[in-house]
Amino acid sequence: MADRLSRRKRLAFIVLAMGSAAVLAGACGEVAVRLFANTYSVQDIESRSLTYRPSVFTRHRLNQDRVVNKINGPADNAILINSRGFRGAEFHPQKDSGVIRILFLGGSSVFCANDRGVGNDWPHQIGTLLNNGDLKVEVINASVPGHDTVDSVGKFLTELWMYEPDYVVLYQGYNDQKYFDLVDQNLAYRDIHFPFDPEQDPRMHVAGLDRLLCGSKLYLELRYRFLELIYQEEGEPIPLAREHLQNRLSSVALAQYRLNLQMICDLAYNVGAVPILCKQARLVHPDNTAQDVERLNFRYVNFTHEAWCSAFAAADQILEEVGRQKNALVVDVSDSVTGRSEYFHDHIHLTNAGDAVVAELVGSALEQKILADETMVAKASTAATNQP
Repeated sequence: MADRLSRRKRLAFIVLAMGSAAVLAGACGEVAVRLFANTYSVQDIESRSLTYRPSVFTRHRLNQDRVVNKINGPADNAILINSRGFRGAEFHPQKDSGVIRILFLGGSSVFCANDRGVGNDWPHQIGTLLNNGDLKVEVINASVPGHDTVDSVGKFLTELWMYEPDYVVLYQGYNDQKYFDLVDQNLAYRDIHFPFDPEQDPRMHVAGLDRLLCGSKLYLELRYRFLELIYQEEGEPIPLAREHLQNRLSSVALAQYRLNLQMICDLAYNVGAVPILCKQARLVHPDNTAQDVERLNFRYVNFTHEAWCSAFAAADQILEEVGRQKNALVVDVSDSVTGRSEYFHDHIHLTNAGDAVVAELVGSALEQKILADETMVAKASTAATNQP
């Protein structure tokens, strides 16, 4: 009996010692994080992040009337979201006489979340370039991180046409590739997307025990590090879980992408605008180095490197064919930029240098297109004459 009691005491002592050590380690970790780490609350992160709301005709919309700045970032390094939920300054739905309005469609590579500050996204850089001459140009950057061409169709059909665009520039393809191995005769596009629920994003919403534990700076730091591994692209939900990287492209998915491009061209023409299709630049390239491949995020497309290169090539070919079919200008941004690591943060998002090159390429093509259009030239002349 005495031996059994002694064993219980030893076990209780071991458990107590281990528990005390864990509490002491946690307390030391808590003190260290509070003293040396810049750890912010969930509310701080939400106030400094792009946030979204549900939408019927797109997967989501940006919350409007916000100034989004990185924590500890300078005041002039913010992203301005106007009252219509687009990046940039306010604009009136009815454009002024003589103004040439250019509408940009795309996802995060057009939104340019890495480029903070008013006018630093490459679509607005194009506006600055074109406004240096006789042209009076107004840019609307209607891109939203995570959106694909189906979202662009939905936005244009239900809102963007009202803003009287003269040119509609589409720079999109990567987000569509996320369904290039999924959509087929048995799985329609509508079956792979679900209504957006902002409360499902744990980076910005907490509840229950999680909310209680967020009172600890150590827990917040560990929580933030863990969620960084899950959410690697700002504004995009966790992708569908699939078992292994794919090598196949679905012909039905490619047909869906083709149809989307055709509809965007038709919608532009139907409101008197000129569609312009751009081949999307990317780091993904058959000649990628090992270092480049490490920067490619395969989680969201679920392709092998070879299949991903094929997906981009297929998207480029479809875009060219639709351009010829619909008599739409195709701007080959990819040729000068793709595969050059100095122009990319990762697989698709541009550096400042990449933004400048893309702005120059697309801006030059737009300028030539505008100047070749007698109607646009006359409009520019009217605007110049009416200037005080």
